[in-house]
Amino acid sequence: MSGATKWFHDLMQRPRVVAHHMIWTANKRLAVLLAVFIVAGGATAPLYALGIGRLIAAASRHQSTTGWLIAIGLLYAVSQALGPARDAITYTLNRRVDDQVRSRMMRVMLSPHGVAHLEDPVLQDKLELARGIAWGLTPGMVVEGLSAMWVARLSAIGSLLLVARFRWWLALMLLVASLITLRSKRNSFINMTTLYSQGAEKLRRSSYFREVALSRNSSKETRIFGLGPWAVGRFDGAWLDTMREVWDERKRGGLVVVAGLTVKGVATVFAFVFVARTAFDDQMQLSTFIVTVQALIGVAALSMVLGNPELILEQATAAIRPAMELEHTIGEHSASVIRGTRCADGMPSQSIRFENVSFGYPGRDDLVFDGLDLELPAGRSLAVVGDNGAGKTTLVKLLTRLYDPTTGRITVDGVALAEIDPASWHERIGAIFQDFGRYALTAADNVGLSAFGEPHDLDALNRVAGRVGIQSLIDGWEHGWDSMLN
Repeated sequence: MSGATKWFHDLMQRPRVVAHHMIWTANKRLAVLLAVFIVAGGATAPLYALGIGRLIAAASRHQSTTGWLIAIGLLYAVSQALGPARDAITYTLNRRVDDQVRSRMMRVMLSPHGVAHLEDPVLQDKLELARGIAWGLTPGMVVEGLSAMWVARLSAIGSLLLVARFRWWLALMLLVASLITLRSKRNSFINMTTLYSQGAEKLRRSSYFREVALSRNSSKETRIFGLGPWAVGRFDGAWLDTMREVWDERKRGGLVVVAGLTVKGVATVFAFVFVARTAFDDQMQLSTFIVTVQALIGVAALSMVLGNPELILEQATAAIRPAMELEHTIGEHSASVIRGTRCADGMPSQSIRFENVSFGYPGRDDLVFDGLDLELPAGRSLAVVGDNGAGKTTLVKLLTRLYDPTTGRITVDGVALAEIDPASWHERIGAIFQDFGRYALTAADNVGLSAFGEPHDLDALNRVAGRVGIQSLIDGWEHGWDSMLN
């Protein structure tokens, strides 16, 4: 890869560039419409200042001002309509981008046939960050941040051009001062966001303790064993450990921001004094004075207007970065895992064999199995009994290929399990784990989706219910198959 190609590739992978692309792919028509409204919104303030100047110039020459008054009135009306319209489009695109990211994350997390990635704490931290758990801003908020940022920047550029018509060096001085201020603010926001990201593990733990205190699943134990104060204390501790670092950075960054604002303030005061002195010396027309003063006000407001949008944008793009890393990491993992293609229909007809199987969970040094040899004859019932932690559940996870052996292999009728298509193999398996999932769906959904993938075939549902002996239970419910299970 050449230097230019690598630079372009790295550029396209930057979160802010990715954010623009996500907005475009979320809805192209709305993205174009938003861009038009952004440009119009950014041009409104400079055009308004220019129109006022033209109006003053026409009045001073005793010319007709009707046309300029109408133009200014129309511009004002347009500016009042642009804001709500842009907000409506921003909200819609915000939701579209969030839906897009959620769908991508669901596909990514479901793409591996196993569950190792779901039990990896590092990947779980990235998933929490991608969901915006750390700062409460989802990836879709990039739309709001980018929209407000571009309106403010375009407005400032227009105002600087108006100042440059008066004195180019004055516009250059204000531009440099504005860039210093914005850089100091952005660096502070980046540092705070980085601390949030680095504290993902603690924030994930705090979320867990919050769920212990609030969720229905643990409500009985929380009350019986008096775990409420403990859960609240652990939540506060995990949360405050991260937030103290963020607050300290906010204080340090605040000093830098104050320094940047001081530079901007000095430059702005100098600009106003210089313009006033020039006007006092009768070296500029009244219309030019009015336009320049309004332009200076527009430039001065830039650092104030961009503060919140920049923070929103930085934190929202920080949710995009771990989403990209998740896609890359899990994509590499899926590519490295053998995904068989053989159909599992009719298997097993002879036996399932564990041949010298060793297995240890990722991130742990100890092995659950070390050289396990086991044969499970087809058509036989087998009970596996053992102490807690002996490996009973792990045996089932390997059998269902939710994990692959570290060494050794598992065969089905002499065929390596790794060579069998995982989806086809899963269709041959029925498993209920001790920590089984409960789905708040109708009885038809719960039975139909798991049994044959179709919850709306009533005849098939009744056949399955009859085979397992729950038909009378279903018939006894008021809503039958439409009864909600919770």
